[in-house]
Amino acid sequence: MIPFICLCAWRVMNIRKYDLWLGIVFTLSLMATVGYVSIKHVNRYKISNPEKRSTELRILSYNIYFKNQHPHQVVDLIEGANADVILLQEVTPMWSDLLKKNMTGRFVEEIPQNTAHGLGIYSNYPITLLEVIRNRHGLPIAQLFRVHKQGRDLLIAHIHLTSPAGALGDIKSFIPTYRRNAQIREYQYKSILKSMNKLGEKYPNQLIIGDLNTLPAEPLYNEVCTNWQDLYRVKHILPGPTFPYVHKINFPLLTLDYFFGRGGMAVQIINRVSGGSSDHLAIEAVIKF
Repeated sequence: MIPFICLCAWRVMNIRKYDLWLGIVFTLSLMATVGYVSIKHVNRYKISNPEKRSTELRILSYNIYFKNQHPHQVVDLIEGANADVILLQEVTPMWSDLLKKNMTGRFVEEIPQNTAHGLGIYSNYPITLLEVIRNRHGLPIAQLFRVHKQGRDLLIAHIHLTSPAGALGDIKSFIPTYRRNAQIREYQYKSILKSMNKLGEKYPNQLIIGDLNTLPAEPLYNEVCTNWQDLYRVKHILPGPTFPYVHKINFPLLTLDYFFGRGGMAVQIINRVSGGSSDHLAIEAVIKF
């Protein structure tokens, strides 16, 4: 219920144009509430230590925004990150053409879409696409793939769950619409989890990475944390807000993008990446497995 109340209040505040100080107070209250409620859920599952014969991967996850009007700023951020594996959400045919010109020599698996549902994987190391999971409309919500480096395998689910943005259009129907969206996201997560569990014996070291469109105070976050560890919270006490990102303000409010892990691994580095022209911040991590 907390996210419903918070988002309703945020919507009303925008409609009535409350003054700046009220906005600041609301923002801080929202962040404190989400942080407090999520603390009791975080990291109920714990990753184990990696084997002595291990290797590292630098991974970047970024919702690049399918309507982005300044794509070269995103490309500059991606190139500056120098990641081994790049996972992008909301890849369109335009994005696909631009990215391929700027990321030559990588192993690529893309599902471009003209809407916000496109996904793309760009890796310096060999990858094997094992499964694409789609929603009831046939649109992709997850790419399950194996990345191979120095004799080690890591199974990754690159995901983008259905956005609740449609619930913000009408305050009167917000709560039932958001509740329905939460049910859809839960169903999508369970479909992904089922596939990951089937592959667990062969690939025990696993990650879920991407835009879950889910706040840390929501029941789905609690459910995910029963099977996975929130890797950002391994290095940081509170969640890392990633949305909405406005370049001139640089003060996102909500945590929607995540790295979850299970199996034998260690988090060397994990941080949000400022910059770019998307409405999300990117997240980068160095994972030892």
